[in-house]
Amino acid sequence: MHLTFKYLWHKLKGSMKKEINFVPELFFKNFIILMFVIIIILPLVSCNILNPKSNVPKDHDINMGGDCHKEGLYDPLNNCASCHGQNLEGSGDTPSCFQCHGKKW
Repeated sequence: MHLTFKYLWHKLKGSMKKEINFVPELFFKNFIILMFVIIIILPLVSCNILNPKSNVPKDHDINMGGDCHKEGLYDPLNNCASCHGQNLEGSGDTPSCFQCHGKKW
């Protein structure tokens, strides 16, 4: 069949005449699923999926304001010092915690 502008316009007009039935239950179910993905799932995987160029280790999967942290981030001297240095100023290729956190530590 030869696709012409007239043919495509006719098909578009015909499809626009169909009624769309709004089903509130289905809409809200899909809305809840979408919100779950956005609020719960996305932040959990965003460190390694949304920023694939980062060299953050895979276990740094807790997204805190766009920065990826490892479990135990609230006790950095016990949980982060082994890689970031005893004073958290970085070690080798591992960055200093003070780059993002300033004097907070």
